Amino acid sequence: MMRLSNEQRVEVITLIEERYSSCYIANKMDVYQSTVLLATKEYSTAVSIQDKIRTDDNIQVSTETVH
Repeated sequence: MMRLSNEQRVEVITLIEERYSSCYIANKMDVYQSTVLLATKEYSTAVSIQDKIRTDDNIQVSTETVH
C-alpha cells in the first residue's frame, strides 16, 4: 500500500472537515478506508497537540513567593 502524498493528505482532511464519510473519501481517492481513518487520526492528534501548546503558551506563571 502506498503512503498518501502531502497533497492527498490535505484533500482527505479537507473532505473530512466538509463532513464527507471516510468510505466516500476512500472510494473517491482510490485508497483504503483505513488509510483515510489513519490520516484523520494523525490530523486530530496534531491539532490537539497544537491546541495544547497554544493553551500552555497563554498560561502566566507567577514566580513571586507568598508569605
